[in-house]
Amino acid sequence: MILILLYWFGLFIAFSIAGLGVQRLFQIKELHPILVPIIGSFGITLAAGIWAFALPLNYLFDISLLIIVIGISFYSKFSIKQYLHSLKKLFYTFTPFLKTLLGLIILLAAIKTAGVPSIVDNESYYIQTIKWLDTYGWVHGLGNLHPFLAQQSGWHLLHAAVNLNNLKIYFNDINGLYLIFANIYAFGYLSEYVRSRENTKLIIGLFPLFNIFLFQFIDSPSPDLGVYILGYFVFAEYLKRNESTPSSSFLLLSLLVIWSVFIKGTAIFLIVFPLAFLLKNKSLIRRSIVLKSMLTGVFVALIFFGKNIWVSGLPLFPLDVLAVEVPWRLSDIIMNFLNDQMQPAGYKMTAEQISNASFLEMFKHWLLLPKLAGLFNITITLLLITFPFAIKKVKDSNASFLLFLTTLLQMLLLWSTSPQYRFFFGLLMLLFLVILSKVVRHKNIIYPMLSIVWAGILAVIFLPSLVGKLNTNTLQLQQQGFQITQLWKPGPNTQHQDVDYSEEKIKNLHYYDPQNLEFFWGTGDGPLPCVQKEQLEYFETYYKILPQQLGEHINEGFYTEELE
Repeated sequence: MILILLYWFGLFIAFSIAGLGVQRLFQIKELHPILVPIIGSFGITLAAGIWAFALPLNYLFDISLLIIVIGISFYSKFSIKQYLHSLKKLFYTFTPFLKTLLGLIILLAAIKTAGVPSIVDNESYYIQTIKWLDTYGWVHGLGNLHPFLAQQSGWHLLHAAVNLNNLKIYFNDINGLYLIFANIYAFGYLSEYVRSRENTKLIIGLFPLFNIFLFQFIDSPSPDLGVYILGYFVFAEYLKRNESTPSSSFLLLSLLVIWSVFIKGTAIFLIVFPLAFLLKNKSLIRRSIVLKSMLTGVFVALIFFGKNIWVSGLPLFPLDVLAVEVPWRLSDIIMNFLNDQMQPAGYKMTAEQISNASFLEMFKHWLLLPKLAGLFNITITLLLITFPFAIKKVKDSNASFLLFLTTLLQMLLLWSTSPQYRFFFGLLMLLFLVILSKVVRHKNIIYPMLSIVWAGILAVIFLPSLVGKLNTNTLQLQQQGFQITQLWKPGPNTQHQDVDYSEEKIKNLHYYDPQNLEFFWGTGDGPLPCVQKEQLEYFETYYKILPQQLGEHINEGFYTEELE
């Protein structure tokens, strides 16, 4: 916990100074102090993305980043002083109860983050993606070795950029810091609501009621949490869009949406908010502000398409359109396999059941899934039906309607692909914030609810078996209980720290096979390149393909060899 807190403090300084540089570059005014490190982390991610085309994200990147941060700090001494003053002013607005609660949440977040990750994707590709970026940067055709490695989320790029891997500690722990940022942001507006009784402040301020669920994502580098929090910031900034100049509001909304999409392409529907803002402020269209936003989007898109081509040959991965015919292009056989698995995973049905079922039968099965999955599925369906009627008397019905539209578009996409609740929970949470603001309006109700949430977080950390009883999500591994050593030393970044890895060779592919990890896609924290021998044999037997190295060294990349 102590090391995590020190790491977060260092990240906060680096992100904030970088954020002041980004703010100056885009000339954004009236920026909330918590959003400064958010846009700063985005700037660092883009720098890392460019760097990774040529070099690994090792100590050379760390040194370069440190030099840049120090340079910005010397150049922006006055801005830093103003920023620290705005932070101090923000904390002074908190009520005593919220100050105490925030301190407890920070401590609990550090304890939870210091624990062992409990999301199974961490064991299949989170760790390995970050390790490849740390060691080699972007690698040609990496998705041919393990299909999940073709994802290369911007979120993992950020972790690789700042995880201090050269110290052999591997702090893949930005999720907890982002959740703390969101709580600080929310507490500020909740304190304002207590004084002003303005509904918009209440919608933004009720975010911490969802901490129990969100805490499940902070012990591993899950991109889902990054999208949840950025989506929350997008909606909140749109709600309070009249509090700053139109140009600053539009640029900030654009940056937050671009950052979200760079993390996960399914966040694309958040673009509804900056577009709606632009239509409401048509005078901006004739100004350079829109050009600046578009150029930023194009710049990020080039990095996004470039890294996708680099690792899979598919600029829009996981879509197989506009494929680039390079030697390392991901095989059509692999893409067809992944696409065939997508719907069954979302509907919790077999491929055979999917092929023989109508959409209504699939929808009914999805709706009636047990435990949390079914609960969230029913909830999002009911909200989509009732939300348009519920928002008629909401003060800012325009923002609420845009939220409804964004959610509807997202669900239509998911129902046609893979409607797993972790893909839509962020929007479900925002819909609930609007509804709750009409019901929970007095601090004598809000504060006890926040206390109950805090008690729930304690249960999640110290009684992890309770989570397993509610959860059927296959992405969730057995949560390990609190260990006293977590107070000063973070736990390992994998649940499978006792796995042995056997060095294997198949034709020209040298790889490491996890010996006692009974998980088809599992790799854990294995040495590079790491892949299950069972996985390779499965594809060789049933699909007649094998991954092979493009050259003598693994940093040259991989391709798929089709066997006769």
